[in-house]
Amino acid sequence: MEEPELVSPKFSLSIADEDAQRLPERIDCQACGKHLIAIEKDPVHRKLNVKVLVSKVPEIVNRGERRGFLECPSCKAKTPIDLAIFGALPQPTRPVIYCNCMEEVKARIAVVLRVVENGLTIGREDFDAELVCVQLRKVLELIAFASLTANKESYAEIHKDFESHWNAKQLLVKLERIHPHFYPKPVQFNRQDEKGIIQSEDVAEGYLTRDEFVILYQKCSEVLHARNPFRSDPRVINFGISIRDWVSRIQRLLAVHYMQLAGTETRWVVFMEHPEDGKVHALTSEPVDVAG
Repeated sequence: MEEPELVSPKFSLSIADEDAQRLPERIDCQACGKHLIAIEKDPVHRKLNVKVLVSKVPEIVNRGERRGFLECPSCKAKTPIDLAIFGALPQPTRPVIYCNCMEEVKARIAVVLRVVENGLTIGREDFDAELVCVQLRKVLELIAFASLTANKESYAEIHKDFESHWNAKQLLVKLERIHPHFYPKPVQFNRQDEKGIIQSEDVAEGYLTRDEFVILYQKCSEVLHARNPFRSDPRVINFGISIRDWVSRIQRLLAVHYMQLAGTETRWVVFMEHPEDGKVHALTSEPVDVAG
């Protein structure tokens, strides 16, 4: 599967003259060669214009020296960087991480559609089915992790070990206890009124509901383990509706949706394909009283 391009922050770092001379124009993964950081030098203003293409920049202490490692989003290998220069390297913001999750959702859905609509096969029908189920399960996990990202502070206050949470079904239950409106809310926009306010209305049906999320997650999970050869029941998983219909429900849920942040009136308005560039965009919105 092609790695989706990350929605990446751009920023500037002050830099000493001697450091600027020894920096390359980009840093690539030492293992697979993927482009990790783009560096544009600005010697006049003594700064670097930097674009980071990775989702995490962990810092590691090694042999008494501070070293940083960029984790490659493709192969997960770690490439060292000099923290004397990049010590101020910021982490991606929560909206950026959220958008990255949604970009990966789109990429994985594309794989599913290539199998069910375009005849992509890996040689065996049962293997094709497993491929589809694994991709759909990962899509659901990404939706859950995106919701966690939006409500990270509130979630982390209750669950100190949140970085180790992985089960999407259990994650939804824990999120719901903290924030009842954690689940994406699909919306559609009407025309802009005479006051310049764009009004929205909820999507009423045809999207993946909270309960259906759990049903699909459980169905997809049935293929994760090898089947006991002594089982006598048919090797069939009843999804109730077609895989294409499940995909349509996921797409309708996410196409344009609100993400309500815990404890505030703030919402993110998320466009899965923004008209500017076709990528995921998350915009901050506040409710407006239009009475009168």
